[in-house]
Amino acid sequence: MPTAIALIADCPSTRQHLRSLIAADSGVLPLGYASSPAAAETLISRSSANVYLILCHLADSQAPRLTRLALDSHPDCAVAVVAKSGDDALLYACLQAGANACLQTGCSAAELRDCLRALRSGSAFLCPTSARQLLRRLQANAPAPLATPLTKRESDILRALGKGLTMNEIGGLHGISPHTAAHHVKRIYRKLGVHTRGEAVYEAAHMGLL
Repeated sequence: MPTAIALIADCPSTRQHLRSLIAADSGVLPLGYASSPAAAETLISRSSANVYLILCHLADSQAPRLTRLALDSHPDCAVAVVAKSGDDALLYACLQAGANACLQTGCSAAELRDCLRALRSGSAFLCPTSARQLLRRLQANAPAPLATPLTKRESDILRALGKGLTMNEIGGLHGISPHTAAHHVKRIYRKLGVHTRGEAVYEAAHMGLL
């Protein structure tokens, strides 16, 4: 039985590369493609793929959230994220969200086949480059404690960020407005010394805050 795949990638060159690999593999059944986070939500809701192939550096750091959405919507599916050099934080966030595998953007047809074979057998898959990215993170020296500790509310919101929740979802979870949630997120960023959600999740995981 062919492996049904749904591809989510907003980078045209990477999307085309992956589409060509999928089209050339007789053991793969393409179910659809999405080129934006919004289109990805529709694709996930309307398809039931064996594997969702998600670009790690999607716009607005949405890959972790979409990873969780796919797994929540289709408990029997697997998620493989496609990373590039420098995606360490987002890669880690996607794996925390439940991703089962990771490939690199320039992966070969053989690597894709190996990945799909592992996922269909219930195993995980990390290409060598992705494994090195994670090892660098795990082998890093323990960071210094925060100069200004996070409040309980900030810690709760940081964990929600790690799960890929949107500002609306965070606000609803904690009984605050999306604007107030965004204000808390800005304070979290300042305390962690970061500028993006992916960086915040990476630093928080590195410091044992998640």
